[in-house]
Amino acid sequence: MTENDDFIHHGDDSRLKFALEGSGDGIWDYNFITKKNIASRRMKEILGFDMQQPDADFYLNDWTERLHPDCQDETMKALQKVLDNETDVYTLEQKVRCNDGSYKWLLTRGKVVSRSEDGKPIRMIGTASDLSERKKSEEELKIYQFVMENAPITVLFLDADAHICYANKAGCEGLGYTKEALLKKKIPDINPAFPAEKWDNHWQNLKDNKTVAIETIHKRKNGELFPVEVVANYIEYGDNAYNIAFIKDISERKKAEKAIINSERELRRIFNNLDDTYYRTDLEGRLTMVSPSVINLMGESQSEILGNKLSDYYTEDHSRELFLAAMQSQGGKVRGYEGGMRRKDGQIIWVSINAHFLFGESGETIGVEGAIRNISDRRKLEEQLWQAQKIEALGTLV
Repeated sequence: MTENDDFIHHGDDSRLKFALEGSGDGIWDYNFITKKNIASRRMKEILGFDMQQPDADFYLNDWTERLHPDCQDETMKALQKVLDNETDVYTLEQKVRCNDGSYKWLLTRGKVVSRSEDGKPIRMIGTASDLSERKKSEEELKIYQFVMENAPITVLFLDADAHICYANKAGCEGLGYTKEALLKKKIPDINPAFPAEKWDNHWQNLKDNKTVAIETIHKRKNGELFPVEVVANYIEYGDNAYNIAFIKDISERKKAEKAIINSERELRRIFNNLDDTYYRTDLEGRLTMVSPSVINLMGESQSEILGNKLSDYYTEDHSRELFLAAMQSQGGKVRGYEGGMRRKDGQIIWVSINAHFLFGESGETIGVEGAIRNISDRRKLEEQLWQAQKIEALGTLV
């Protein structure tokens, strides 16, 4: 006869019936008179006992010592009700110490199957289910719920009728509602850009694509509107479908974007109204960028001059080589470098250049950037002054 056979044949039919009803779980049988327990093989396996250990039943004789301290009070109260004949059954979730010293959650069910004439229990049998996986899942679920509830962005669960089924703490605070009040709302109540008549199309689009990202606006309880970024996800659970929406308040981002746009607009206005001509060239000296003022300087529009070599406009053949040599000798930049340039109409003009080398991400030279100023009038005045001084000097000699 096997150990389980001995367990089954030990006792009366009521115990056998109860044991069969608990098939697959650990089964135990406690005799209040002999103070002895009999445990099924599965019961011993759950708690990690060696099947060859001769006193493997002993652990049940001191069950309370194996209970985690947090579970002892509840267990003793339940057993006392059995002893006082208030009930014949009990069901408890208990944290029990295994043979290796670790603890395992068990669901224990006990039933008194025999009492004395004066009502005292004689025999109790029961089952123990290993709750380890369930408890692990419950703990993971608690973590997920905690993370969801305390996420720094709004999380909303919406049903097919646009009802808000769940809102986390950030969602309630951001919209200015209590959780109870927000769960009575629908999307059109918090999103004026999403009236009820649009919802069906949105739901179908979400169902087809599974994930949809949009920028829209939300309305707080006080009526204040603010921009949001929404990532909506379609999921089905059981017979129900939901829109799980992750929503981020992008007010600060929009302010920053507006500031950048305004700054770029201002820089563009300045760039377009420069008196001097801004330019960039590549390593071959070809113009890759030039300000609109180039038409006043060279008599050519931006579209006409871009792609041309700047050296084509120098009046001297070696002007570019001299210019680059000057930059190299002055640490990669020049200020007030003067030279002659020829306009589209053939007119010679004098210019002053401030420029520096451009470098790529790896530190390599990729071109030149600078500004060109027409100083022809100044040079003309200087020439006139020099001529006047020369005539004055000749008159003094006479």
